[in-house]
Amino acid sequence: MSHMAGLLRPGFPVPEAVESAWTWMERQGFGSTTQHGYFLTPYAGQRRLGVVFTPDASLDGWFPEDAAGLDRLLPIAQVGGDGSVGALWLDDDGSTRVVGLGSEGEAFLLADSAVEFLTLVAIGYGELSPYVLGLPPDDADSVRAVGGFRTWVRDTFSVAVPDEWPAVGSDAFTTWVRTVLGEPEPPRPDEIVVDGPSAPVTGEITALVRALGCPDGGPEVGAVAAAAGVELSDGGVRWSGGVLRKVGLEVILDRGVVSTIFARVHEYPGRLVDGLPAAPSRTEITAALGEPERGGDSWVRYLVEGRYLHFQLDDSDRVTMITAMVEAP
Repeated sequence: MSHMAGLLRPGFPVPEAVESAWTWMERQGFGSTTQHGYFLTPYAGQRRLGVVFTPDASLDGWFPEDAAGLDRLLPIAQVGGDGSVGALWLDDDGSTRVVGLGSEGEAFLLADSAVEFLTLVAIGYGELSPYVLGLPPDDADSVRAVGGFRTWVRDTFSVAVPDEWPAVGSDAFTTWVRTVLGEPEPPRPDEIVVDGPSAPVTGEITALVRALGCPDGGPEVGAVAAAAGVELSDGGVRWSGGVLRKVGLEVILDRGVVSTIFARVHEYPGRLVDGLPAAPSRTEITAALGEPERGGDSWVRYLVEGRYLHFQLDDSDRVTMITAMVEAP
């Protein structure tokens, strides 16, 4: 047993892959004991360059002391310099998944298995938070620091370590935390439809509108990629962030369902709205679509098929981004 595992709360099932990783780190001499406790990293040195495993990670501040179900959580790491915590979570089926608890109250799945989590750590993110996941790591030092660990993960588990990890958001763990805290579950995107007259919008933008409220991997989501001329990975849009960014698209999922799609008009390869230039002016938009449902100094918004289309305008009153969304902010 690794020294790290021996310091954790007894009785909680630590996955064998995680225990193997801790043993490897300790054999490299990456563990240290200070006046603040025991710390173990997948890289050498005292400088913080990513995840820091510690038996002293705490759930204080996230849950009341008498909250039910906390025996299903075992904090094992600091995943951000702001106090964000990584933990093992026993889901409703008894499977061990790895989750994050952010300093601003966020609760999100990091990985569905121990090997997935180790693969994530091996990428080299400086922290594991909703603000950095979904993009490649931005700290070259952090990426270099886990080079040896990356090789060990590849060789030990026969996995490919990707260049980036999918974005995180509202998911099954978020729902579980809300239940523990007695908070209401907000409507899913597929449960939200806004009443009102639909603006006369046609073009490739309709694929984005019709994908809202649909599950990742469904044909409506595939139509968004097809309209932009790209092919999604087997993991759907969740694992295709880099491919979609190249054509100016970003898809946000809420519990596995599409809630928002951003389209940067100068990067999108096609014509999003029929009858309009790629970057139309406010005047051109209103001439084609009529008066907006709402608008402001730098935006106009229309209701289309029970969803919202938000046109973001720059200082010259021309569109830079079109956002399809189920709810208006």
